[in-house]
This record gives sequence, C-alpha cells and structure tokens, in this order.
Amino acid sequence: MTAASAQISTALERWLAPLAGPRLAPAYLLLGDNRFLQDRFRQRLLARWLPEEQRAYGWFDEDLAREPLDAILDRARNRSLMAPVQIFYLRNAKELLGRGGSSPGSEGDARPRGAKRHGNFPDNLADYLRDPNPGATLVLVADHLHLPADRRRLGFEDKTKLARMEETLGGLCTVLECGQWNPADCAGVVAELAAEAGAEIGKDAIDSLLELFDGDLGLIAPEVEKLSLQARTGDGRARIAASLVRTSAAANRQRSLPDLLGAMAQKNRKLALETLAAIWREEGDAAAIPLVYQLARALKMALLVQEERILDRGDMYRRLPEGLKPATIMADSILLIGQRWSAEQMRQGLMQLNQIDADLRSSPIASELLFEQLVLQLI
Repeated sequence: MTAASAQISTALERWLAPLAGPRLAPAYLLLGDNRFLQDRFRQRLLARWLPEEQRAYGWFDEDLAREPLDAILDRARNRSLMAPVQIFYLRNAKELLGRGGSSPGSEGDARPRGAKRHGNFPDNLADYLRDPNPGATLVLVADHLHLPADRRRLGFEDKTKLARMEETLGGLCTVLECGQWNPADCAGVVAELAAEAGAEIGKDAIDSLLELFDGDLGLIAPEVEKLSLQARTGDGRARIAASLVRTSAAANRQRSLPDLLGAMAQKNRKLALETLAAIWREEGDAAAIPLVYQLARALKMALLVQEERILDRGDMYRRLPEGLKPATIMADSILLIGQRWSAEQMRQGLMQLNQIDADLRSSPIASELLFEQLVLQLI
C-alpha cells in the first residue's frame, strides 16, 4: 500500500471511529450527499455488528417520507429474539423538518414543520433516546445537503438546511459528515481502492480519474474496480496507467450517463430504453448503483437550474454551488431537463431513484427493469 493510501486509510478509520467502540450509539446522523462515505459507513456497520444470518431480522430499511417516526420508535423499543442488534436505516431525514405543519402546542410554540406527520418531533425522539433499547440503533440519512470540501463555498440554502439539522438532530445523534473531501484526500482514497482491487495506480492515473469524474468518489470507485480487471496481466499483476484511464474510463462515461440524460432531456423514450439496454450489455448489474447516484445528482442540478432560472451554460457554471457543476458533456442535457421538466416531475424522479436504491440493496429480481420503469414513468 502506498504512503498516500496508508494516510487516507487512517483518515477513513478516523471518520468511522464512531463504529469502533464496544457498543453502538443509539442514533447516528449521516449528514451530506457523499454516497461513497454513506456506503462505507453502511458496509462497516453491517460487517461488524450484523452477521449475514441475522440481517433478515435485524436490518430495517425505512423511508421517513412514508413511515411515521413514532411507528419506527415503537418498533425500536421492542427487543428481538432473533437478532441481538437491530438497525433502523432511516432515509429522507429531511422529512422530519418538512411540510406537514406543527403539532398543537402553546402559543408561540415554534416546532419543526414536520412535527404533525412525525408526532411531537423532536421531543418524541429525545424522549426515546433518554432511555433507548440498547439493542437498537437508528441511522438517519440527511442526504439532501451538499457539503463541499471548502465550507466557505456552502450555498445559502444548504447553510439554512444544515443549521436546522444541527439544531434539531445534532444534539441527539452522533453526527458523521458525508461531505466532499479535498483533492489530496480523494487521491489517497483512489490509491486505496486500487490496492483493495489488487492493483497499483500511478499519480497520473489518479489525477486523470479525479479530473474525469470531478473528484466524485462514488463514481470513481466502480471505475477503479473495472480498470483493475482490464489492467491485469498473465502473471496476475495489475497496474492502472493514465492511458488506460483516458481510453477505457472516459469511453465508459461517454456512452452511459450523458447518452441516457440526452435521451431523457429530449423525452425520447425509445432512445432512453435502448441506451439502458446498451449499458447493461456492456456493464451488467454493476452499472445499477452508480447509475442511481449519477441520475439523482443530475436531477438535483436540473432542479437548481429551474429554481435559479438559469438560461445558459455559462450562467450555470457561475451560479451552481461547488460540487454540483456538471461535466461539459452533460451540461446541455441538464439545462434542457431544468427548462422542460416540471419541478414535480424532477422531484418524482428523485423519489423513485431513492426507492430504486433501496430495492437494489434488497437484491431485486432484475435491476435493469427498475430503470426501465423509471424511464417509462418519467417520459
């Protein structure tokens, strides 16, 4: 393992330190939209605390947009005879602060707007956490926030959302920020990913990957795995060269998301379905998780384009927040979606992608079918 890899491994372990103790905290808050870090947290949580044979009884993937918090807390209070550890993975934590109106209270009682839907929030959650079930853990996922590596670049809207999350949940949960990391740390992660795949990777190749995928580790991770297989020689050794990154990874990106986004932007259902079929012929089910992340990110950009009334590419690059600026090849499609689709249509797409993500992790019958249904419902 390279020095950079060892350094970032320490950083990752430091970030995952809340899972290293003799027992789990009663509640964690994953704050930010960095899918790579969310997945690392999830993997470590399962590997250390919930053996495969107990997961059917101990792992609960819930959506707060559909399930009231009080109902989940009632289930968390009851110990399981089948699994000594129960983990409730709660997506859409933003719903706790969303629409729904305040619960009744004294005059001037300013409770979060999601209180009505989720009971007397946050008091109900605070009451549970004062005497939690020691065998149950809540993981609240607030991935509606984009946290750039340089917090000075945090947009005003995200600053407001972050303050509300910290005010209501920050004092109740163990918080792990799932924000973007700086380029040096990202480079170390890429080196470690290559080492995990049994390959070496040079600085030029790392720099090429970071440039090609805008430092997005959620997109880079599956590419490193594919590149390590392509680089393997007859003696079993593999070294990922910058030339391979430029020819192979760039080609994969060229024929996948931009083509699919272009077809969706033009509302060309036939072409979108043909593009999905081509992606699955070339990459198989391995394309599914990265595609969820890529499409969700693109729709978030398109929503901002519409909300900010952005009219051209130059304006988009000036006004979109750091970390939410598309690659050049996708810019026109994202502009078109932002201008042609309704906000309701884009939000529906984001909700469906969130459900697809949950379904993919529950071993669906056919992952390609989930994306075909998404296309058919949206365009």
